[in-house]
Amino acid sequence: MSSKFIKIGLTSLILLFTTVTNASVITDPLEDKIVTVNNLDWVWASPCAGGCSQLVSNWEYAGGLYTDTLNTQLDVSIWRFANQFEWAMVPAPALFQNPEKCASSAFDIRHTHCDFSDTRVSEIDFSYAETMLVRTNNVSSNVNAVSEPSTLALFGLSILGLASRRFKKQA
Repeated sequence: MSSKFIKIGLTSLILLFTTVTNASVITDPLEDKIVTVNNLDWVWASPCAGGCSQLVSNWEYAGGLYTDTLNTQLDVSIWRFANQFEWAMVPAPALFQNPEKCASSAFDIRHTHCDFSDTRVSEIDFSYAETMLVRTNNVSSNVNAVSEPSTLALFGLSILGLASRRFKKQA
């Protein structure tokens, strides 16, 4: 009977350690510069003082920081100008007042600052304005839970406890 208990214990330990997976954490390159409201991510992208140095088609990948693969892993859309409905929900300027929230250098290498007192626009208007970009963030509505090793250990111990109770009742 004790050999059965040892076999069950060893089997539980083997299962416990073989089911632990290493999940790599996917980080967003602009994570600290993004303001999220509902399922929309916003960045204070670039000053457009008389014109911008990049076309919108390049903005979607933020100067090489993003790829289609990364956007898929992050479960976000590409950076783009806000439509009229989205622009009505643009976050308050105060949420971007920290200089660390300025993402201009990621979208236009000529600019390393944001003029938080300038007018914000949802598209290039060729005036002295600050361009805001938006993307859809689906992560909040599509969360996949990952078991922690401690949860698996607790599960293994409970299996051992149940097995030991069974053997005590038979004796």
